[in-house]
Order: sequence, then structure tokens, then C-alpha cells
Amino acid sequence: MKEKHQTPSQRIANPVWLRGQIAELIDDCDENIAEDQALADKERDDARRARYEASVDCHRHWRRQLERILAGKTSTESLADTLATLGVQP
Repeated sequence: MKEKHQTPSQRIANPVWLRGQIAELIDDCDENIAEDQALADKERDDARRARYEASVDCHRHWRRQLERILAGKTSTESLADTLATLGVQP
């Protein structure tokens, strides 16, 4: 079977391609989280450890946002989920 070639604009508009790209970004976040957490665990300097831990938190935040996009949740639903996770009643 011959693969159909797409222009960049057609590829970006393709939901299957977009989901694949988002899934790759989530995988990248997982790798970055693991790397930065390992560096934080080894670091003796408090300031440097805090920077690595802040980086881990940032990667986790974006991972959650990307997962919500894949799940098709709206920003209102995402906010409600975040508040529920934190135990905050709206």
C-alpha cells in the first residue's frame, strides 16, 4: 500500500497526527521528569535541588495539560478536575 503524502497544513489538520504528536510530547515530559528527578535526588546544594524540583513540577503541569487535551476536556472541566484533586470545593 502506498503512503499518501500530505502537505504540512493537511497534516496539522489531521486529528490522528495531532494526537500522535501530543502523545510524543507526553512521553518527552515523562523522560524529562525522570531525568530531572534523578538529578534532584543526587544534588546536595539546596538551591540547585530546588531548581530541578521546580523543573519536575513544570513538566508534570504540562503533562497534565496535554493529557487533558487528549481526553478532550474543556478548560472549565480541567479546572473542576484540578480543584477536586486539590480538595477545593467550588
